[in-house]
Amino acid sequence: MRKVALFALAFAAPLTARAEFEMRVGGESTMVTQNRFPEPTGYPLGMIGGTHSVTDYWPAATNVMMSYRLPGAMVAVDLEIAEQFILVSKFSGRVGTVLRPGVRVSPLPIPLYLRAAIPINVETANDTRELFDLRAGVGVTVPVKLFDLFLETDAEFPLGVGTNVPNAFQNWSILLSAGVQFRF
Repeated sequence: MRKVALFALAFAAPLTARAEFEMRVGGESTMVTQNRFPEPTGYPLGMIGGTHSVTDYWPAATNVMMSYRLPGAMVAVDLEIAEQFILVSKFSGRVGTVLRPGVRVSPLPIPLYLRAAIPINVETANDTRELFDLRAGVGVTVPVKLFDLFLETDAEFPLGVGTNVPNAFQNWSILLSAGVQFRF
């Protein structure tokens, strides 16, 4: 067992020496939401079905994400936490907490990346949301002297598990997020 541990340490040490850690801080808003079925009474977004835009209820979230960029700088493993709010509606207030493990891939030499994540609704205001979602998106980073700016657009689809289990192809959201990114 000792030999396996030493081998793992010897193999991992050069990888971590060249790896980068990143921290992102930003905000996001749901630009468009499609909801084909009426939600349960008291649903935090106050939607009764149909398509809703950002101006219907001003959904917002604050996000903090930690990333570990693997050697070669093509792939980053992310863990993001978000606090979601509704700013204007009869259901104004906090919606819940979301944990988003994911992966970012930067295949091109330009600062463009693809991102995939599985948002986990760990806690909601009234426990009426699905437990898991699927998020896929594309983003761009703009390097500045001390940090990078990022702009990302994502599509999110419910995967189910929970009291509100919608169909992924009938319910969806398009989100826009932006903020700053620091490398360590």
